[in-house]
Amino acid sequence: MTTHTAKSREQFDDEIEALHLRGQWRFDEDVQRISKGAPPSGEPFLWKWTAIRNVLLEACDVMPDSLRQRRNVSFVNPGLRTPNATSTITAGVQLVTPGELAWGHRHTMGAIRFGIEGDERLYTVVDGDVVPLAANDLVLTPSWTWHDHHNEMDRNGAWLDVLDVPLLMAIDQARFQPLGEMAQQQNAHNVNLSLRYAWRDVEPVLRGYGSAPASPYDDVVLEYANPVDGGPTLPTIGCYLQLLRGGFEGQTHHHSSAAIYHVVEGAGVTVCGDVELHWSAHDSFVVPSWMPHLHVNASKRDDAILFSATDRPLLEALKLYREDPPGPGVRPAPIFPGNFSREEA
Repeated sequence: MTTHTAKSREQFDDEIEALHLRGQWRFDEDVQRISKGAPPSGEPFLWKWTAIRNVLLEACDVMPDSLRQRRNVSFVNPGLRTPNATSTITAGVQLVTPGELAWGHRHTMGAIRFGIEGDERLYTVVDGDVVPLAANDLVLTPSWTWHDHHNEMDRNGAWLDVLDVPLLMAIDQARFQPLGEMAQQQNAHNVNLSLRYAWRDVEPVLRGYGSAPASPYDDVVLEYANPVDGGPTLPTIGCYLQLLRGGFEGQTHHHSSAAIYHVVEGAGVTVCGDVELHWSAHDSFVVPSWMPHLHVNASKRDDAILFSATDRPLLEALKLYREDPPGPGVRPAPIFPGNFSREEA
């Protein structure tokens, strides 16, 4: 009589894997792991402006021109397997020297630029329109728009880049096309205010809320609004500006969106889980999704200002955005581009 010896589960798994099959039972550990909610992806981390700037200045010696290679350093989150800031966003800083041109191209990835060093002689050309990129300006480069960057100043220009590269790579929608020429032909009436949120217009709006009741978590927070529909700046990236008034000590909260922060002015600390991120002007830091955090202004008298870019619009479109404690259920007050107010829009 022949006795039947059952295969071990491991043997069975190996055999069906050779057929490019996998039993659902092998996902049980993953199911258990997320049964109480997905853990944060990546680590809280801070990139100091002094270190970033020194690297970029050295890159000017290593790569004397930007005709072949862009002088851009990306933020790499040490807690991710890919060289990105968050699971959905890549961010970094780009520098162009006086008289330099960063060659034209377009891509399906949406991008935003936040000015760090520069005036109106630093600009990007988007689909033929000139869009100035002075310090603290926000400029949009929507998906599949041609763009090239110009520095007509007598000093270096630098800005923060934020793109949805990891997201589009994950869903196989990343596409890139060089212009074929160094720069676009500029349109005759070539200043486009609809893609630029000029700091000279934005700062008074933000300061105007200085005595208003505000969020116990973020103090005064405003959202950059798309001029077409009043929604987020881009379908996948939302941008915010917050004023941490002197003496502000925020309460802990967390939300399902991940965020890249850039310090416009002031100094303080963001406590993220059990990590303290001590920041000052022009530093950048990341708060991963669903990571408990709070912000503290280090000064009792002077304001601090933070710019942030998040994947909240994407999550809201998928009905996956949530906060704990729950938010008030309304969006922050909007900032529109150009020289017009919400009422005029």
